Amino acid sequence: MDVKVIGAGCPDCDKLKASTEAALKELGINAEIQRITALKDIVLLGVMTAPSLLVDGKLLISGQAASKEEVKKQLEKLL
Repeated sequence: MDVKVIGAGCPDCDKLKASTEAALKELGINAEIQRITALKDIVLLGVMTAPSLLVDGKLLISGQAASKEEVKKQLEKLL
């Protein structure tokens, strides 16, 4: 599973990364989370708001520091 947390490093980006780590752990998914912070890379991915969560090329969460439960609900849709 290709997991990317996208954002320039704001506190909300950190919260989304932590929520994603916790959700992956609860679901038993062993995946490394990439942190995308460079504006050029963010634009190339087509993401317009931060923080965002991109999993296997699909934008699951955009513009919010989602809770662990919300991230988990979005990940479960992919399983």
